[in-house]
Formats: sequence, C-alpha cells, structure tokens
Amino acid sequence: MTIPFQHIKMTGLIVLALAIGSLFGLPLLQVVTTSSPTDSAEQWMLSNEEESAPVQATEQSVSDQDVQLSVDVVQAGAFSTAEAGQSSQQQLESEGYSSVLHAPASSEHVFLYVAVAASGQAADEYLPAFEADGLDVFVKSLDLQSTNAEEEQQQAAEEVKQIIEQALTSSEINSSMTEQSQSVLQSSEEGTALYESLSGALENAEQEDAWMQTVVNFDGWLSSL
Repeated sequence: MTIPFQHIKMTGLIVLALAIGSLFGLPLLQVVTTSSPTDSAEQWMLSNEEESAPVQATEQSVSDQDVQLSVDVVQAGAFSTAEAGQSSQQQLESEGYSSVLHAPASSEHVFLYVAVAASGQAADEYLPAFEADGLDVFVKSLDLQSTNAEEEQQQAAEEVKQIIEQALTSSEINSSMTEQSQSVLQSSEEGTALYESLSGALENAEQEDAWMQTVVNFDGWLSSL
C-alpha cells in the first residue's frame, strides 16, 4: 500500500514539532523544578530577620542602659589649652564670678562656665545679669549620657542625675544615695571626684560653682565607664 504524500508531510511536521518542544522544554522544566519560590521567600525572610535582629537588639540595649542628663551652661570662653583657660578663670574669679573649667573627653577644647541651670532656664535666669555686667557669654545645652554602664553603674548614675535635677529645679533635694551606689562611685578616680563634689554641693547647696563642678565631674565619670 502507498501512503499519500500529504499524510507523510503532516506526520513529519508533528514529529518535528515534538522534537523542538522537547529540545527547549525539558531544560526549562528542569530549571523550574529545581528552584522553589517558597524556599526563596523563606530564605529572604530569614536573611532579613538575621540582618534586622542585631539592629533591634542594639537599639533596645542602648535604650535600656543609657542615663541622660541635659542642662544649660553659661559659657564664658573656649580655649585650646588648660593654661589659657586657667588664666581666664582666675581673672573672672578676681572679679567675683564663680567659674569652672570643663575639658570633655569628646573635645580638644577647654570650656569655661560661669553658671549652670536646668535645661531651657539659663537664658532667663542668668543672661540679663551677665550682659548687664558687660560679660561676653552665651548659653549652650550640655547633654551628658552614659553608653557603656553596667547595671550597678547605671543605678548610681540615675541617682546622681536625680539629685542634680532636683538641685537645679527645686529647693528641696532628696540627697539620699544607696550604699551600693556610693561604693560604685568611690571605686574609681573619676567616680570619687564626682562623689566628693556632690557631697560638697549638698553641704553648700547655694554655691553655684559646687553644682557646676558636680555636673562637670558627672560628665567625666560617665565618659570613663
């Protein structure tokens, strides 16, 4: 029997189409079956969780451990050396002004303060009198913060902070500190300096230079932690 040419042509086209489909379809099918969209999504989520977890933990630890104190200081000068600052300090004190030098760990300069007040209060409380005397001063915010305090140090810092805030805002001061906090302060040179200046300020609460020195020493102790 003979097969019509049209049937042979149709059969050939079908076979050719199947061959082409197999040639391109099988590799594509293999790629699709070896890559799971679910796995990719899970891996992406895990990757993002791993990347975001340390950031969240850091933010939480900083929030839990930080003790912050913001005060206003009236600054009468900034100097590149302690000797220059001491010279200006002696001049001011000879004219009857209280003053304290501050050399923060975060700065290369030495600053001369003539007053300290609660945050937002110095401009109204001190500037008119200083300007009337012709003293060239300005108010700036001093932000003190602990970043590496251990639990006992954090507690001591919180107690000192509360005493300073009360001294600057109220005539009544709760000067009590726990024995543990007193011990923590006196366990280092910077802490001992803070403890002594705080004790002196509490004994002479009306002496502004005593509270200025306490604030400066508080910053020195926090920076040493």
